Amino acid sequence: MTDAPREVTTSYTSTEAVIEREARVLWRRQLSRPGFWRGFVLRRVALSVVVVVLLVVVEVAEVGGPGAALRGGLVLVPAFLALLALDVWMVRRRTLRAHRVLTRAGCPPGTVVTAAYRPDEVEFTLPTHRVALPLSTVTSAVHGGGVLVLVGEDEETAWVVPDELLGDEAVRVLRAALGTRLVER
Repeated sequence: MTDAPREVTTSYTSTEAVIEREARVLWRRQLSRPGFWRGFVLRRVALSVVVVVLLVVVEVAEVGGPGAALRGGLVLVPAFLALLALDVWMVRRRTLRAHRVLTRAGCPPGTVVTAAYRPDEVEFTLPTHRVALPLSTVTSAVHGGGVLVLVGEDEETAWVVPDELLGDEAVRVLRAALGTRLVER
């Protein structure tokens, strides 16, 4: 195998398809984060406890006659489950929409993006700004599905690079620089 080149420069023009692909990768990454659903689940569990306590109070106080809590539960539980399913769907939908907006704002369709891949850093240049990412700060990278995801030291920050901005030579530079931190699927 030959050595990786010292520097590779590539460029592409942003499109709606690339923006959608990048937004979906960020969306899936956010939904799979360990703490993302924690608050959602805790609030729904608290609401479930309130509903159960309400049904027990109705039964103990005999409000509505015998079996009122059972009748109420037969109405409340399916309604609660339907609203829970709707809530999950809405959270997923809003999160994807937010990622689309942010991705489009960062690199609108028609924007020419240039990247320079070096053994020590990757530099992205857009018409409005330039970002230099030292590869020593990248803790992991996954290349697959038409994108490369570079994850920063804080595990919260991620850069998504579409295949249109990579090319075989850039991947060789990244393989050599990142070593085992780069996973290719």
